[in-house]
Formats: sequence, structure tokens, C-alpha cells
Amino acid sequence: MKNIRFSRANASQRTQSVPLRLIAQAFGRDEVDSACDEMLAAARTACSAPQLSCSFSPECEHPNPWYHAVAVSVEGMQDQEYEQFLLALARLGLIEAPRGDRL
Repeated sequence: MKNIRFSRANASQRTQSVPLRLIAQAFGRDEVDSACDEMLAAARTACSAPQLSCSFSPECEHPNPWYHAVAVSVEGMQDQEYEQFLLALARLGLIEAPRGDRL
């Protein structure tokens, strides 16, 4: 019998936008690199799979800087691991806590 709990075949790529204004509040102005380092550490803590992939890209298309963000894409996490990752981002002050979850 195949144990699918550890299978990464069904772990899709997921993207979370992290507003630059929240990065500035949590880490200081111009500290995007530090914030990305912490987000990567949170992803690695949530997911121990060696196939974990994490990438960052700017989202600055909107003319109002309030809406500028960093897109964090992760691939290789199961649902429960991704939920833990989101909770870690919320504890860092980078996103709102998922509904029903306490920090």
C-alpha cells in the first residue's frame, strides 16, 4: 500500500502576496531581503521535503504603492504544511492570520 502522506506529486505551486507596506512595518524600510530570508526560513520549517521550491517576485503593476507586494511562490508543500507556512507569515506580521487560526 502506498503512503500518500509523504508524496509530493500532488503538492501544487501556491502563491501568497505579501504587501511591501507590511514588510516595512515588520522589518523596516528597504529590508525586503531580510523579510525574504525570514519567509524562506518559515517555508523550510513548515516543509521538510527536499523538493521544496520557494521564489520571490515583485508585484508593482499598480500605480498606488499601497498595493505593491512581493509574491512568494512555494511548491512542494502539502495542505497542512502550507497552512503552517501561512501562520508563520502571520506571526511575522506579513499577512493576516488565516480565518479561525490563532497565532
